[in-house]
Amino acid sequence: LTDVTEMRKGEKALTDSEARFRDLFNTMSSGVAIYDPVPGGQDFIIRDINRAVETIENVRKENIIGRSVLEAFPGVVEFGLFFVFQRVAKTGKAEAFPVSLYKDNRISGWRDNYVYRLESGEIVAIYEDVTEKKQAEEAVRESNERFRIISHATNDTIWDWDLTTGHLWWNEGIYTIFGYREDEIEFTITTWESFVHPDERERVVTGLKNRIETGGENWSDEYRFRKADGSYADVLDRGYIIHNAENEAVRMVGVILDLTERKATERILAEEAARRRILVDQSRDGIVTLDQDGKVFEANQRFADMLGYTSEEMKDLYVWDWEAVATKEQLEGMISSVDEGGDHFESRHRRKDGTLLDVDISTNAAVFSGRKLIFCVVRDISEKKAAARALEASEQKFRSLVEYALEVIFILDLEGKILFSNTAAARILETGTPGELVGRDAIEFVAPESRKDVIRDFEEVARGHDAYLAQYKVITAKGHEIYVESIGKVITYEGKPANLLSLRDVTARIQAEEAVRQNETRFSALIQNSSDIIRVLDREGKIIYESDSAERILGYPLGSLIGKDPMEYIHPDDLVQVRQDLQGVFDRTNSGIPTEFRIRKGDGGYIWVEAIANNLLDVPGVNGIVVTTRPIQQRKEAEDALRKSEQRLRLALEGADAGFWDWNVPSGTAVFSDRFYTMLGYEPQEFSAEFDTWTGLIHPDDRKRVVADLQRKIQEGESQLEIEYRIRTKDGGWLWILGRGKVVEKGDNGTPLRITGVNIDITNRRLLESEIRSLNTVLEQRVRDRTEALSKANEALEKENMQRIDAEEKLRASLNEKTMLLKEIHHRVKNNLQIIVSLLNLQSRYVKDEIVLATIRESQNRVKAMALVHEKLYRAEDIAHIDLNDYIRFLGTGLSQFYDAKSRGIRFTLESPEVRVDINTAIPLGLILNELISNAFKYAFPKGKSGEVFVSVTREKKTLTVIVRDDGEGIPEDFDWKNTQSLGLRLVNSLVDQLDGTVELDRTSGTRFTMVLHEKG
Repeated sequence: LTDVTEMRKGEKALTDSEARFRDLFNTMSSGVAIYDPVPGGQDFIIRDINRAVETIENVRKENIIGRSVLEAFPGVVEFGLFFVFQRVAKTGKAEAFPVSLYKDNRISGWRDNYVYRLESGEIVAIYEDVTEKKQAEEAVRESNERFRIISHATNDTIWDWDLTTGHLWWNEGIYTIFGYREDEIEFTITTWESFVHPDERERVVTGLKNRIETGGENWSDEYRFRKADGSYADVLDRGYIIHNAENEAVRMVGVILDLTERKATERILAEEAARRRILVDQSRDGIVTLDQDGKVFEANQRFADMLGYTSEEMKDLYVWDWEAVATKEQLEGMISSVDEGGDHFESRHRRKDGTLLDVDISTNAAVFSGRKLIFCVVRDISEKKAAARALEASEQKFRSLVEYALEVIFILDLEGKILFSNTAAARILETGTPGELVGRDAIEFVAPESRKDVIRDFEEVARGHDAYLAQYKVITAKGHEIYVESIGKVITYEGKPANLLSLRDVTARIQAEEAVRQNETRFSALIQNSSDIIRVLDREGKIIYESDSAERILGYPLGSLIGKDPMEYIHPDDLVQVRQDLQGVFDRTNSGIPTEFRIRKGDGGYIWVEAIANNLLDVPGVNGIVVTTRPIQQRKEAEDALRKSEQRLRLALEGADAGFWDWNVPSGTAVFSDRFYTMLGYEPQEFSAEFDTWTGLIHPDDRKRVVADLQRKIQEGESQLEIEYRIRTKDGGWLWILGRGKVVEKGDNGTPLRITGVNIDITNRRLLESEIRSLNTVLEQRVRDRTEALSKANEALEKENMQRIDAEEKLRASLNEKTMLLKEIHHRVKNNLQIIVSLLNLQSRYVKDEIVLATIRESQNRVKAMALVHEKLYRAEDIAHIDLNDYIRFLGTGLSQFYDAKSRGIRFTLESPEVRVDINTAIPLGLILNELISNAFKYAFPKGKSGEVFVSVTREKKTLTVIVRDDGEGIPEDFDWKNTQSLGLRLVNSLVDQLDGTVELDRTSGTRFTMVLHEKG
């Protein structure tokens, strides 16, 4: 004897582990199938499927496991999925197989597949059954096509009446059935009314209007309809009334049926009915007609005699007065459902004296003059039923025993032919019914390798041996292999010797035994090839088992850490936390909480890992702490990169002196950055971040305008928002704010759900603008003064011609003074902008962060671009316009020097005729060119690459076409330049919109921006 206790415990532990995996595997809604490639990839063996596959493919798991995919699903090659299996098995690269139709001689359906390869080499297919979705789409298409065909092909007249316009549409039936031509028909309801017979018109039209006014949905009426030749046809008109959301009737559709032939037929049928009445009265069967309420409409004498009533008494009876099996409710349902197709069944009737009568009933129904009648032919089968009940009682015990047996029961003749089989036989052998097995040779269901043993057992029975036991393989009618355990006995059946055979399906037991062996191999392979490190620690915390993946991940020789304390390899900064969490597992106070820490590799470096431990010290076969350790180095690096990215964004916002906000529109809540608060003199989080709080800080004179403008832009679906307003600071002062936002999330109906943006302090800019407006006011006053002086001079000129020369000199002096004033304004604006540049330059000396420094320098270039416009104007003879050729050349040369383009081998080229524009166009255009030329110098030419930055400007009337291109690296295809966080490109898009223009990007060769702009003024 061998003690197999430990082996049994191990098997149980493995079975428990398999059960947990199986629960997850089987509860997935998607179908999952695992295949094992045959060497060479010429076939794939099905290793496992979940329950979803059984449902989708209408198969049983035990019937396809171990079979070839080409055998189990013969349509897989034509379907195209087989070739995906081959590619994935060969390359290891996962593939998604688009929705396609799978079909074979057993099933068909639309499938959406995703295939990948396990490290073990097995192929996994995860897929969804989208058949119902495809069928629904096809049903809609077929429904539309069906109506079109019916509308053209039906022999009835279909109409569609628009109650709001009075328009009435007819199909071809108005012409083919009633003989009208299209030019004879006016498509109005009045035309239809004129076709109704005069004697019936008022009744029909009034009835239709009443039905519409009372809110009804269906209307029907019979009347006479005038044909084109003046004769009248009997018709049945039916319509369906359609209501709108306010329950107002707005449309009606229906069909006119020509009843002329049917009416003539009804007269013929009436004569035929008289003849049939004679046959009914002479029938030996009971015949009764019921109305739709179940009351006797008429009955022949034979039926009255069967129930013991007189003919007069029958007229007052209902069917439930004599029906003894069905209830009144069931009878009412049968009366309602019976149709012309009829029904045939057996029942029992109650006579007048209370005795019961077995009857055979045939029924059908018909409608006469709108009234449904049910016709029943009743035959007395009492004697027949009595004999049948006696026979049934004698066979009931045997039938119940055999039919409800869980095992297969056969009776075979001595040649092996099946004489009888029970229900279990048809179920297990997968035939339609037990009767389909009778007459077949039992040996045909036996697998070829087992037939020799079965034939030998049959021969033993033929020689008179009794009762034998055997086990062999059987092939079902659907080709599935099962194992059975058989016991047989010789009996006498219908006077002849026969073999009584009982079969028990033992497939599950045999497969379970095999599955346990396979699971041992599979789970061993999963552990050894896992991307995680699996360790088992003993009660002292020493390593007693470690998976092979430890060598691959940590770089220590396989088995070299057995017996070691894992704490020796933990980073010193993480050691305390790891010891505490591991002790919690030993104490059973840590129920699987993951711990993140750094572990030392074989080369001395550290990597981040995440570990989860389970206390299985009391589990036989394990007796330890099972620790699963997963590398998370890449995730940690990604988190670190995200933190750095967020820090850069925060520094950029701080450098731009902008406060960030993020507004949840439906809830009114928001997130404000620290700078949002400090810009107003508050401490971070000093007031709640809510929409109402923000509006409460807005200047009373601006609040209504700002809220209304914001709501209007949201309702109109604008994605970019920009509003200027005053907001109260903590000390009671007011700041001018430029609020810029963008819709970043919308609902299903397009309504904005989330808007983010920045607040920029523009108080200094507004003060500067105010100063400019003051200067303009002074200038305008001086112009008015000079104009008045000129007027007086003109009057003086009329009075005295001799003073003309003196007046002209005064006028010229006045004009020169005006010009000098305008130039002085431009000069002062230029100087103020230069002061801003100098302030930024001074600030940059104390900035160490390269990102912030680059932002300051870009801001300097933008201010310089605006200052250059004012400088060119006050130096020009024509102070109202600026020469773009001169301005762009000066701007490009300055940027080229700033970015040291010449030494880098980068040329700046300008191609522009003489184009002059006013200041309203020059400033935004200058900012646009500053951003695009700067971007080209900065990013288009990496270190060591030379090239050209080209600008051209052409004009046609008030439209400017501006091209900025370079032959450098180009903007990546996946970069969304219209929705970017880059301030420069956002400024370009905003300024192009300001000039009512468009901008297009061509990335085919370098970078080419083409803008079509419209001059202001």
